[in-house]
Amino acid sequence: MTQEVVTQYYRAPEILMGARHYSAAVDVWSVGCIFGELLGRRILFQAQSPVQQLELITELLGTPTLEDMRHACEGARTHMLRRAPKPPSLSALYTLSTHATHEAVHLLCQMLVFDPDKRISVIDALAHPYVDEGRLRYHSCMCKCCYTPSAGMRQYAAEFEPSAQQPFDDLWERKLTSVQQVKEEMHKFIAEQLQTGRVPLCINPQSAAFKSFASFSRQAMKKFQSEMKKRRVAALEQLQQQQQQQQQQQQQQLLQQCGQLIGSNSVDRIKLNRGAPLGAAALAPPVGMTAQ
Repeated sequence: MTQEVVTQYYRAPEILMGARHYSAAVDVWSVGCIFGELLGRRILFQAQSPVQQLELITELLGTPTLEDMRHACEGARTHMLRRAPKPPSLSALYTLSTHATHEAVHLLCQMLVFDPDKRISVIDALAHPYVDEGRLRYHSCMCKCCYTPSAGMRQYAAEFEPSAQQPFDDLWERKLTSVQQVKEEMHKFIAEQLQTGRVPLCINPQSAAFKSFASFSRQAMKKFQSEMKKRRVAALEQLQQQQQQQQQQQQQQLLQQCGQLIGSNSVDRIKLNRGAPLGAAALAPPVGMTAQ
């Protein structure tokens, strides 16, 4: 399994320590990090690297035991045991905010547990007194499922916890067993969207992120065009140099051939006049020339 499944700041310790398998408990940890961020108005574990991320976690939770690290890889366990043991400092969670009640800190402590098997489950977290209190407040004045008649007591819904009319079915995801299969399914989905005239990705051109991206794209395009122009000029100059070199080589070859031809004719002329007197042979003009 990939270790990039969660953004680093909200990544569970078992993922940071190279666990080969993980469960929905990693999401409980992430929700706990977000919950702590809402209370303290700052990121709970904000580090520059996964190793530093793990250090911040141990500063709060303390050094884990071997049992708590049973899902980690051998290298991560060895690294953790080599370091000086740290005691837990969960009491620091009470200083996150003046609104951090005992119930809120209790739920947060149960979410931020090093061992995923000891971490609170989603069902138990929804039944926690802190969430139950918030649920009662929500249904007292903000929900649309409960109502208060013009004269009388408020009428509450039978179930405070909302349920979807059609529960989410992750069967399609569980059928994906390889990267190639995921690629094929994504290609199939995009093709179906295009055939029906639906665009799978919508871009908001008014957003600040798009404007920044567009500005960067224009600068990158100008830089690319300038670079391509330089390359074309350099390629043209190189081609011209090659053509000049070829012309010079052809001229040299032609001159050599002419020199060889002239030398050969002179030798033949001497051979033809070998029987003549020395003076006549010396005075005989070369082939192609007329004596004056």
